[in-house]
Amino acid sequence: MNQNCALRLLVMIVAALGAVGIGQVFDGSLLIVIFATSGALEAFATARTADSVRALLDVAPEQATCPDADSGETVVNIVELPLARPRSMSGCGSSRSWSSKPGSAKS
Repeated sequence: MNQNCALRLLVMIVAALGAVGIGQVFDGSLLIVIFATSGALEAFATARTADSVRALLDVAPEQATCPDADSGETVVNIVELPLARPRSMSGCGSSRSWSSKPGSAKS
C-alpha cells in the first residue's frame, strides 16, 4: 500500500469514527461509501489512461522524415533522435541550439 492510499484510508477512518462519535452514523457510512467510490473511480481512470498511453506507444512510428539543410528530406530512425528536454525548443534536424530562457538563443 503506498503512502497516499494509507493516508486516504486513515482520513476515511478518522472521519467515520468522528461521525459515529457525534451520533451521525448514517453520515459516517455515507462518507465511507463516497470515499470508496472515489477511490474505485480513480483506479479505473488511471488504468484506462495507462492502457491508452500503451496503445499510443504501440502505434508510434519507427521512423521520422526530417528536413535537410539543402531543402531535402532525411528519414531517421526514432531511436537515433536525441530526447527533448522540458521547455526546450529544437526542431528535427535543426542545427540551431535554443536555451530554455526566452531571448537567449545560441547560434
